[in-house]
Amino acid sequence: MLKVNDFRAYIEEIKNSVAEITVAKTVMDDTQLAKILEAQTSDTYIVLGIIPKHKFKGNDYNLESNDITSILILKKVVRSNQDHEIFLDVINEAQTVAQKVVNKLIADYEDDSNCHFIRKLIPNSFDINPIWGLNSCDGYEIDFSLTTDV
Repeated sequence: MLKVNDFRAYIEEIKNSVAEITVAKTVMDDTQLAKILEAQTSDTYIVLGIIPKHKFKGNDYNLESNDITSILILKKVVRSNQDHEIFLDVINEAQTVAQKVVNKLIADYEDDSNCHFIRKLIPNSFDINPIWGLNSCDGYEIDFSLTTDV
């Protein structure tokens, strides 16, 4: 079962390894997300870890947790100054930042000397989607799963 504090520390690690990201937070639900995004400025990216949900599988002797979570990469935008071309530029930029996050996830997963939870990543579980207008923010959502010990 992926521990919240381990995940929270990893979200901070992502912020420290991707230059465009200046804020890192871990949240539970839309209410917390909205409150944090209200304070976000339009010149920086925020990385948000969504606290994982857990689904146990196996039996008493071999119980595992399928942990499902998301990482959001968001930047506040000012719509009044934005035409469609600027919107596409913003999404393109956000996609580049999201790709850096995915690259970090994969590199950490593949690093045999690394012993934290990301080594339990299920690589084919990635589902990466653009986000438009979430509390005045655009960006990307990176969904993925891990199989961890209970």
